[in-house]
Amino acid sequence: MYPTYIWPGRQNGESMNRSIVVTGNGEVVVEPNMAVFQLSVITESESLSQAQQKNSEIMSKVIQALVEAGIPNEQIQTISYTVEPRYDYVEGKQIFRGYEVINTISVKNKQLEQTGYLIDLAVQNGVNRVSNVQFQVEDSEKFEKQALSIALEDAVAKAGVLARTMNTNISPIPVKIKEWRNEGPVLYKTMAVSQVQTPIEPGQIVIQAALEATFHY
Repeated sequence: MYPTYIWPGRQNGESMNRSIVVTGNGEVVVEPNMAVFQLSVITESESLSQAQQKNSEIMSKVIQALVEAGIPNEQIQTISYTVEPRYDYVEGKQIFRGYEVINTISVKNKQLEQTGYLIDLAVQNGVNRVSNVQFQVEDSEKFEKQALSIALEDAVAKAGVLARTMNTNISPIPVKIKEWRNEGPVLYKTMAVSQVQTPIEPGQIVIQAALEATFHY
C-alpha cells in the first residue's frame, strides 16, 4: 500500500493539520512448540449397533495407546461423531448397504519429536484417517506483540523518510493507529493413512502484524 498524503485544507474557518498515513509491517519467526492433529476411526456395518460398538472398541484402544505413550487425557478431545446410512445404486434402484460411523478426536502433543510416532501408533491401533496435522505456538500472544512493535517501528521509519524527503519535521508519535489482523500461518499437513511417514518436520512459523499509522507534520 502506498503512503497517503492529506494536504492542508480549511474546515469551519480553521486550518487542518497536514497528515501522512503509512503502513507498517512486522514479523517474528518462531519455532512451533505444539502439534495438533485429528484422528478418525471409520466403521461400517449393516447393523447400526454393531458399527457403533466396533467403532467404540477401536477408538478406546487408540486413546489408551496414546495415553500410555504419554499424552494426557485432557489433551485428547472428541470433536465429531457422525452416523450416516449408506446406499448402493443398482440399475437405478437405491439399495441400503449399512451404516457408517465416524468418530474423530483431536490430539495435542507438546513433544514435537514424537508426533510422527504417535500418528503411526494410532494407525497401528485402528485409525484409518489422519487429518489437519498443525504445528502451532502455544504462547503466541507474546510473539504477536513483538511483531506489532516491529510494525510500529516500521511505520515510524517510513514516516521519517517521507518527512526528510519533503524537508519538513514530523511528530514521531502517531495520532492514529489502526491494526490489521494478519495471522501468521499455521503449518499443517493433511494425509491419508498410507502416506504417513516419520519423522514429520514442523518447520518454522512466521507471526505477522500490520498496521496503519497517521502522523501530523
